[in-house]
Amino acid sequence: MKPIHYQEFVQLAEAYRILPFSDFVPEYPALTTAASHNDWHTGTDTDPWLWRLRIVQDGVAAYGKFFGSKLSFIHVDLFPVVKSILTSDRSAEERYQDGMMSATAYHMYKILMEQGNVDSRHLRMLSGLDSKEEKNRV
Repeated sequence: MKPIHYQEFVQLAEAYRILPFSDFVPEYPALTTAASHNDWHTGTDTDPWLWRLRIVQDGVAAYGKFFGSKLSFIHVDLFPVVKSILTSDRSAEERYQDGMMSATAYHMYKILMEQGNVDSRHLRMLSGLDSKEEKNRV
């Protein structure tokens, strides 16, 4: 299998609309399997580790833990539907006040609303949760 390019990854996200980061869904594509022969963590154009941020910056897909602790990409066309399902069409403020959102999640939500797209390292720093012990809270 040859390395894939970023555009092929984008085409997978566009075709499947929900694309897991890793292969936690049997017989379903994921970034780690599609790009298993790429140069991970090299900082080059063929580094899929960088693509997870680039696809968000390019406005193609959202990236996050939408299904429990599993990282996934959700195409922008499908994201409003997924968001509606996951939030029950309630605002973050309402979910926080009703105990459906943790104080940490609400704090991060407010940071993201103020800052816009922020990578996870920067978000941890802005939230004051940048120590190794607090990484899981994020």
